[in-house]
Amino acid sequence: MANTQIVKWTGEDHLTWTAVLGIDNEQPCIIELSYETNGEKKVLAECLHPQFKIVTGVRTKINPQREKGLAPGEELDYQWDTYSDDPMSRTKEVSEGNSTFKTTEFTYEKSGNRQTVTFNGFTCHKFSGGFALNFWEGSNLIRAEAVASTEEDGVCYLYHGGFDGFKNDKIYYITPKKREVLENPAPRTNSGPDRDRQRVQARGRVLTLQQPNGAVSVMPNPHRFIWGGQTENNVGYNYYNLSKDWKTVAIGVRQNKQQEHFNVRWPLYNAKPGTVQKMNFFLVVNSEGIYDCHNMAMKYTNHDHLRKLDGYQRLGSHMHIASQAAFARDYRKQRPWELALKEVGFDIFSPADFWAEGRNDDNKEGRKADLERYNLESTYVSTPDFLLVTGEEIAVMGKDKAKQLIPFHFMVWPSHHMLYSRWRDDDQEFAEKLPDGRTYYHLKSSADVIKMCELEDCFIQMPHPDTKANDGLPYDSKETDWQTSERWIGCGARMLPADNSVKTMFSGRTDRVWNDLNNWYDRPIYMMSELDTYTKVEECEEDWEQYPMINCTYVELDHIPSSENWQELVDALRQGKHFYSTGEILIEKSELKDGHAEATFSWTFPLTDAELVYSDGENVNSVVIPLEDTTPYGRKTVSFDFPEGMKWARVLATDIAGNSAFGMPVHFRKK
Repeated sequence: MANTQIVKWTGEDHLTWTAVLGIDNEQPCIIELSYETNGEKKVLAECLHPQFKIVTGVRTKINPQREKGLAPGEELDYQWDTYSDDPMSRTKEVSEGNSTFKTTEFTYEKSGNRQTVTFNGFTCHKFSGGFALNFWEGSNLIRAEAVASTEEDGVCYLYHGGFDGFKNDKIYYITPKKREVLENPAPRTNSGPDRDRQRVQARGRVLTLQQPNGAVSVMPNPHRFIWGGQTENNVGYNYYNLSKDWKTVAIGVRQNKQQEHFNVRWPLYNAKPGTVQKMNFFLVVNSEGIYDCHNMAMKYTNHDHLRKLDGYQRLGSHMHIASQAAFARDYRKQRPWELALKEVGFDIFSPADFWAEGRNDDNKEGRKADLERYNLESTYVSTPDFLLVTGEEIAVMGKDKAKQLIPFHFMVWPSHHMLYSRWRDDDQEFAEKLPDGRTYYHLKSSADVIKMCELEDCFIQMPHPDTKANDGLPYDSKETDWQTSERWIGCGARMLPADNSVKTMFSGRTDRVWNDLNNWYDRPIYMMSELDTYTKVEECEEDWEQYPMINCTYVELDHIPSSENWQELVDALRQGKHFYSTGEILIEKSELKDGHAEATFSWTFPLTDAELVYSDGENVNSVVIPLEDTTPYGRKTVSFDFPEGMKWARVLATDIAGNSAFGMPVHFRKK
């Protein structure tokens, strides 16, 4: 190992760290990882080798949730954007392999505060490419990543990644039920599908290993590592593996082959032919010990808690809690899903109930009673520091498409407690006046929906655009009365699909839809929080861990509205006074004018760049400002200049873990 690369940097702990890197037996190697304290060198770890495992399936050519029919002669190709795929269930198409290296060289690059050493010769199953280590000035983070691609079509995959060679010592983690575990790694193997490694269900997805002169934690990206699932159960995203002689231990991150729990879909990551997939994970190095190291790692996600921002409320939406089952037991008792939402930091939440439960085939007393109970739930769940909004996702369940108000799924965002049925009989009025003075609406068409929204000053939006049941929308509904109405404000958004080759969680489907909508219409179209998870009827938390699958709409409100009337929330959402984030990056302030914009961002992970996306109404372009000179837990105002005369623009920022914050578009002119 005569050829070595020495990387020096100062950590967030203000210590000088040194990594000596090289090639050992044709493998990338961290020859030595050390720090200086009081003029003395302390070695944290030696002779560490990366290890990866990749499991692949084949992407489906069928979207079982698709409502749109096929055109004559139309055949679907691989469904890269579908949510309804479970490739691991098609066991004959599943295969896997472990990484091998034929490394002959490495390169060094420095950009801003980032130093990167890249090794060639990585092969793992169907993928080939390189392996990279990234270090940041001012941070104790080390990002390790396989950078590889496949030329095979239809590939979807999951991966495990870690380092072998740490000295055997105590491991520390917190279970999903918040029990602390401090133990010696045992020579046991998981009884599940990964028998070569011990699966660890660690809260926060952080596993910490004590070493003689400090500690090291391993963790995945907080959000991008977790593809869109149906429930937020922690399936064990960490692993360790003890060597046969008990002297060394490997630690890393992992994904399950099977979905477990109520996840009936397990879609994996996309790997389109030739796309460069970055299969990464983080090490957090620390000189003190396991508790300090674990805390240092968890601080990057604010301990899995959405960060507060003065003058804003944290809004989440579209989670199917099945109120008819969950709330009916005892409305005086706080349910586990309530605790989970508050624990993660939401100030306001709008579920999407009456999805498949409740008396949706009733347009009289049964439906009214269901809604009244939902409204009662809002009253009892809401407190001075938390508001439950009675939102609803409406879709025709079954074959009776004559009762379809708006294709195919749409969200109703009420401004207060409202009563409305999903269709109207010939002998019913559109607006039935009840003896107590309330109005019970009976809807028969999209025009009825829009009229109700106008009368009650509320709005509708589209969940999961151009995927799931809304495959083909909003494109096929571009000229409809409801989509062109100002009472339709836009779409819900989550990371779907999962693709480790793209920059942000919106890249691809969501970006495309969002840009097209703003090009089409003479008003801003917005994206809002969408979790779209299910099954919150259990009486215990099980092993829920919501943070990696959440997203948040930060709404510009200085207080939480009343549970009797939240009109000011609806107004702020319709006016675009909000931004979208996973919590690590906040847009504290932004001002967009024709030709110039400024935005103030704050963050936890160091940033990679800030971006302004703009369009003349047809062509979408962007201005990217590199921010690789940032350090953790910073704040900065960024200025953008772009051509004058554009139709609209919006800002965003992205960090080294793939987290982003997206500002809402501002329109400068009509077409």
